[in-house]
Amino acid sequence: MVPSCVLPLVALLLCGSELSLGGNILVIPAEYSHWINMRTVVDELVSRNHSVTVLTHSASPSIKFSQKDTFKSIVFKVDIDEEEIRALWHDILTTWMNEDISGIRLVLMLWQMTSRFERYFNAVCDGMLNEELVASLRGSNFDAVLFDPVMVCGDLLADVLGLPLIVSFRVGFAYTMERLCGQFPVPPSYVPAGASQGHLTDKMNFMERVENMLLYIAQTAIFKVQIFWTSEKNSKVTGTFRLCTIGKADIWLIRTYWDFEYPRPLLPNFKFVGGLHCKPAKPLPKVRTSVHLICLCTTNPTITKYLLEQIFKIWNLQGKKPKNIQYKIQLWTK
Repeated sequence: MVPSCVLPLVALLLCGSELSLGGNILVIPAEYSHWINMRTVVDELVSRNHSVTVLTHSASPSIKFSQKDTFKSIVFKVDIDEEEIRALWHDILTTWMNEDISGIRLVLMLWQMTSRFERYFNAVCDGMLNEELVASLRGSNFDAVLFDPVMVCGDLLADVLGLPLIVSFRVGFAYTMERLCGQFPVPPSYVPAGASQGHLTDKMNFMERVENMLLYIAQTAIFKVQIFWTSEKNSKVTGTFRLCTIGKADIWLIRTYWDFEYPRPLLPNFKFVGGLHCKPAKPLPKVRTSVHLICLCTTNPTITKYLLEQIFKIWNLQGKKPKNIQYKIQLWTK
């Protein structure tokens, strides 16, 4: 027979069971690898009984949904087509991965794409801040917004809805967003700009510091142009500028490890979560045939071509080849 003193304890635990209910999260991801990283977090939130709704636009080239998804999805219409956005990202990645381009020239080439960026940003912001959509989201009673800053105007939407904002981010060009929005201290004499492509370190001579400072100035100018594009929408919707809205973020989740970063002061709301977006690798199946095929699948053909070129370069130039292996290298694109 159950002791009488246990029953009140069980009743008390049942009364507090509501405290263990999951939250209601609105997720605003960005394209391509950003969505792959965010998807890992979304799946983990769902596995912990949180209600997750992913918001994206109708012209997204990489964020697609299916009936097998365990989360909700909302797709809003935009006045731009998918092929135009795909071509824009293709040109950006092709320019960025070109190892023959210097940091200054890279900045200039990105500057030439500003008109295409402006059209893309305006189309996404107009669709995301649509009054009907905002009213629908407000009625869903979300608890917080998980947001990738590469998808513009997500911070404005969170501010309109009056919700806490969680930023999931890797690194900005010359740390512009972290510096100007998050008040993140980044001494340019010791921290290389993001566009330096690795040839600058925390130990720079005078000319390298001059180059680094020029990269900081150029990237800051580009970022402020982006702010100018959305400033009209900021004033109409919130009465403030974008620096103010994204600067209200409660937590910045930086998708890298602190060990890999250059030493500098850190604010308490900046958290390095390098392993948060990773999954354990599955073991490869045993191969019992003499014919080997390596297949790389990605949503962006530019990435596939670049990776294959690097693999071919390593295979042809590095290491000792086994005598009993004959190989042919071919590249197929679709």
